[in-house]
Amino acid sequence: MDTTMSKVGVALLCGFLLTACGESSSGNKDDTGTGTDQETDSETASGTDTGTDASSDSGADADTDADADTDADTDMDTDSDGDTDTSTGSEDCLVDAPDAMVLDIVTAISAPVQNIETVTFASAEPVTFDASTPAGQVWHDMLQFSIDYNQPVYLRIDSDTRLILNMLSTFDGQVVSMTDETDYIGVAFTTSAAIHYLYRNNVCFDHIHAELEAALADQTDVLVSESDEDGIVDVRPPL
Repeated sequence: MDTTMSKVGVALLCGFLLTACGESSSGNKDDTGTGTDQETDSETASGTDTGTDASSDSGADADTDADADTDADTDMDTDSDGDTDTSTGSEDCLVDAPDAMVLDIVTAISAPVQNIETVTFASAEPVTFDASTPAGQVWHDMLQFSIDYNQPVYLRIDSDTRLILNMLSTFDGQVVSMTDETDYIGVAFTTSAAIHYLYRNNVCFDHIHAELEAALADQTDVLVSESDEDGIVDVRPPL
């Protein structure tokens, strides 16, 4: 009887201990699982999502701002380029490059040295030409006319050697009339019986046209330079 009770007591004690251990294990498992899951979910939801969203939003905003700035800069550059590129209406528009032309009054022609004569001017640097050629002989006479009558000459020159390549006609006078035609504007002057042509394909058409219109309105004298091939290439106040 005592032995039986002892066995029952041991069995009850073991059952109690097993139950307690099971509850403890279950509790630890729940705590560990719940805590880890909550922390992981919390970190994932709040840390990862927030950081990613913040970084993405911040980066996108920065990129958008940079794009906006770039667009603004591009627009400003375009406007600036637009202003710079409009050369035909410029006050200093020239058909010939400044280093490839001379418009001035001749002050002296040197004696020929191996057929080369040197021409000096009131303001411009000297130029040379070969006086032995047919063209050179005509140029000599026209250059001498400039000296005798204080009349400007328009010369096209080689920018490297300053050798005369061509000599244009120059005259001054008042504008009498301007006639619009399809390819040109015909201009009459007080000092010439001929009609002179300002061609619409002239790179300085707008500028020269404006100068002629102003001279016609104000009845002021202008200095005109022209060639048979190009028509009127330069209009400015007399020198």
